[in-house]
Amino acid sequence: MAATVPRFRVLSLVLASGVSACGGRPTEPAIVVFRSDTAEVTLPEQVRAGEPFVVSYSVFVSGCSGDTVRTGVRVRGRTAEIRPRRGAAGPGPCPAVLSIERRTETLRFEEPGEAVVSLVALREGPPEDSAGHTYTRPIRLERRLRVLPAAR
Repeated sequence: MAATVPRFRVLSLVLASGVSACGGRPTEPAIVVFRSDTAEVTLPEQVRAGEPFVVSYSVFVSGCSGDTVRTGVRVRGRTAEIRPRRGAAGPGPCPAVLSIERRTETLRFEEPGEAVVSLVALREGPPEDSAGHTYTRPIRLERRLRVLPAAR
């Protein structure tokens, strides 16, 4: 059985602003929550120690972030951390298009017990002040699962 949080209802959003200026660092944390949408993270409710399992999640990709999204994954004991990053397209104009892409990571826990998988990324919006400014801030989404003893 997989535990799933509410799914994104929007498959693609074309922003009305047309073309925007892009630039910045080569990579930056990916956006996993945009405005009022909720992030979707899917993983099994339980797994066996030593056996791989798949975690799937969604990220928002804009015309300014390019096609490349790389991910840092770290597993220590019964704690796993997934840090998706988006690539910057570089300076200059780019399409103001926002789409949702599905990503997967294969993890494995070696110890039985309760485990935690964290998705560490960014949340953007909604507007937070009377002038309509939107802020981007870090977010950590945690999901728990049970790791059963290894099969004998």
